Formats: sequence, structure tokens, C-alpha cells
Amino acid sequence: MEQLRSPGLQLVGIGVVHNAIGLLLGREPIAAILAGGYTGAVDVAFDRMAIFWFLWFGWVLMLLGGAVRAIEPQTVPRWLVAGIAAMALGGAAAMPLSGFWLALIPVVGMLLPQPVRSSSTAA
Repeated sequence: MEQLRSPGLQLVGIGVVHNAIGLLLGREPIAAILAGGYTGAVDVAFDRMAIFWFLWFGWVLMLLGGAVRAIEPQTVPRWLVAGIAAMALGGAAAMPLSGFWLALIPVVGMLLPQPVRSSSTAA
């Protein structure tokens, strides 16, 4: 249960859901990219560029979440929290009916004191 409150794992989860949605909704442009041999096959059509960047952003969210998780025993730097908040609010302002709002959940979590992670393992 403690892991569900982890802002880092929340960001990873958002990235996973982001990419799952991208893979589901972007099947046709993804198939066209793969049929085009991947290399150089993205910049030939807007739908390919859009799904590429949609999926790439999901990977970035997962990497960012992993980095946040690694530093969670300490306070997450305020510049990083502010940057994630700005990304979420800026994206939500441009696209109000989007998942950008979800990123505010881990932002709030990063502003709260972090619980101490237990290091015990099951025997």
C-alpha cells in the first residue's frame, strides 16, 4: 500500500498507462512506421510523428518516475517538482481533456513529507 503513495511509482504508472493507450489507439501509424523499416519512417506523416512523440513521452515519464523513486527517501528537489507541475499545468491548459491532470497527483505527493521506506525483506 505504501508503494501506491510513491510519487515516483505514480509517474511510472502514468507512463505505462500513457504508452498502453498509445499502443492501442496508434496501431495504424505504428504499423506504418514498422512497415517503413523504422529508421526514417516517422517524419513522413503527421500521424506517425504524433504517435512517436506520444509513446516517447510515456518512456520519459517512466524514466522520470524511476529517478524520482530513487531519490524519494530524501526530499525531491523543488525545482524538479516545480518543473513537473509546470509541465502538467501547461499541458492541461493547452489540452484540458487530457491526462496531464494526472501528473498533479505525484506533484502533491512530492510536496508532502515522504514516509520512510522499510528495508525488511520476507524470509
